[in-house]
Amino acid sequence: MVVNAPAGERHEWKRVARGWYLAYGVLAAITGALFFVDDTVSPAQRWGGLVVLVALCCWYAAIGTKLMHGGGHGRGLLYVSLALPLTVGLYAIVPFGAVMLCMLYPHIWSMLRLRQALAATVAA
Repeated sequence: MVVNAPAGERHEWKRVARGWYLAYGVLAAITGALFFVDDTVSPAQRWGGLVVLVALCCWYAAIGTKLMHGGGHGRGLLYVSLALPLTVGLYAIVPFGAVMLCMLYPHIWSMLRLRQALAATVAA
């Protein structure tokens, strides 16, 4: 839910943007490491999942980080429209891909309007 902050103040989501960057990096690193330590992952799952994870991280770096600093709702919809299928696809490849849902849901709720966030949450 996007709420307007009082004049001259940033919204709470924007105040802790660096913390979100750190959290995203840590969760992406954990997910990436799991591809190499989980011996039940086939080579096709490993490399396919890593490609999806790298694409997701690049998409976040290119678009998501800018939105955490106060981008418009239209761009939030653009970001989520690709981040959602990438994240769900990662989960479809390997169950531990669900770790990245821990970042997708906050992004949905910080970047989209209420009705859009509800729809995206149901889709994820």
